[in-house]
Amino acid sequence: MINLYEIKPGDLLVIKNGRQVECSENMNDGQWIEVISSEGNELIHSQDILEVLNDKAR
Repeated sequence: MINLYEIKPGDLLVIKNGRQVECSENMNDGQWIEVISSEGNELIHSQDILEVLNDKAR
């Protein structure tokens, strides 16, 4: 299980549709992450995150 409280801006994520996105902001509510991708900025729900590829904070 991915702990959303540990995801920081700059972390790269893989989401359910297979895209790789970069965290731009963590709302710290345990459910939503704002990400940047080639398609622009969007909010991603915790259920849509499959993997954290890199973690610059750790």
